[in-house]
Amino acid sequence: MKWIKIVLGSLLGLIILATAALAVAGMGADSNRMVTSIVIKQKPAAIWPWLYKSDKVKQWVSWLVEVHEEREGEPTPGGKAVWVMEDRNNNNARMQITGVVDSVEPNRKLATSISAPEGFHGTAVYTLTELPDGSTRLDSDSRYILDNGFARFMMPLVIWQARKKMLGDLDHLRTLVEAH
Repeated sequence: MKWIKIVLGSLLGLIILATAALAVAGMGADSNRMVTSIVIKQKPAAIWPWLYKSDKVKQWVSWLVEVHEEREGEPTPGGKAVWVMEDRNNNNARMQITGVVDSVEPNRKLATSISAPEGFHGTAVYTLTELPDGSTRLDSDSRYILDNGFARFMMPLVIWQARKKMLGDLDHLRTLVEAH
């Protein structure tokens, strides 16, 4: 009986410790921020179309099945697109993410506001920086606000999983762009 109490007490302690650690990690000012970076052996102009042309974006963004653009062509402030994704972490549930262009610097920077009725909104900024060797660093800086309280509590895990997906997507983008 004594050992059962010790084991149960230890398990309860671990649960409390993990919950507290998650709560503390989620309290940070940047707990809802995801920053990634990758170097691609191409000039910014070769990468730029891959950031907004629907036929190209669908090739490198995993889970993306459809893109509905308000209009085709170069992105402009106020331009809107809806991405339809199948969430592999949620039984392939379809999710629509609306992106509205906030600002554009062709071949350099694309900033968007994003929202999904499934429960989040935020911003995503992609910046292309040409490097001295002729390659380009692509930086992605995103912030998300989750509508659901439990999801907000789980933010450190959500961001960790989203970052893992984004790094895989960016690696796929690098492969595609460098092959052209």
